[in-house]
Amino acid sequence: DAAGVSHFLLSADGLTRATRKDGWRTSDGVSRMASDGSSRLLIVGAGITHPFIDIDGTASVTLQGPCAGHPTDGAVQPRGPLAAVFSRVVTLYDTETGELVGHFGPRGGLKTSGAFCPNGRFLVVVTDRLLLALKCATGQWRVLDKIARDETDTIHVEFSPNGHELAIAADACVIYDWEALSKRWAQYPVLENWTNWDAPDD
Repeated sequence: DAAGVSHFLLSADGLTRATRKDGWRTSDGVSRMASDGSSRLLIVGAGITHPFIDIDGTASVTLQGPCAGHPTDGAVQPRGPLAAVFSRVVTLYDTETGELVGHFGPRGGLKTSGAFCPNGRFLVVVTDRLLLALKCATGQWRVLDKIARDETDTIHVEFSPNGHELAIAADACVIYDWEALSKRWAQYPVLENWTNWDAPDD
């Protein structure tokens, strides 16, 4: 029965689907499934906790700690322990323990959005008219480009399934060659005014 379904997700392998009903509204939060073919599901709530569920039944944890603002999007690290919740800052959680890793970004900035690349090595984020990337193994942020946007823009970040292209939808849609961007990682300026964090063990 599809009546009342307000949100629908399909896993990358097409074998698992998730729906939300019973008065749940899109404005109350969003849900994101891992892009690595697993059935790991992040439910971004409007409060201070966010359920993280492995639909295969192997794990279920509640991510604890506020996301520093009304959440607008979320992402799950492929083959990794991190989950990101996006509001006016980026909030990272450890999905194995449920613990808060940290908040990143200036309070009062524009709404953020982002995505993990398919191999899970980088988290790419758009915020405050900048395209940023976090190298998950080191906890280091770098500035990749400037983005044309304003307060009213709807922001979305998406990788192609093979990880070769990165699409940013803001004032306009921009397609990047992600392979070329990531290979030039060391050439981009380090973002010093965002909090760095101790990366989890490999």
